[in-house]
Amino acid sequence: MSNTAQAQSVQIGPGGVRITPDRDHRHRGDWRISEREAVRIARRQGIVDVNRVARAGREWRVSGINRRGHSMRVIIDARSGRVLRTVRMR
Repeated sequence: MSNTAQAQSVQIGPGGVRITPDRDHRHRGDWRISEREAVRIARRQGIVDVNRVARAGREWRVSGINRRGHSMRVIIDARSGRVLRTVRMR
């Protein structure tokens, strides 16, 4: 049994309910951590107000403001979800 999660979508139509593979997921290639998951990880690192989320190479870069009002960026490995760096910006 595989431990890998497979993205799926549900379609409801005249023929009933049908579960199909998520086309967006198939085109993501190595991207296993979604943008939403990257934001959750960044929030656990201290970002409370997210300004920007971007993919760069095999990384998610989440920029925002921490609870003290300082700008910061969290760099996350897009495959594993591991935090690579947390940078406080001036």
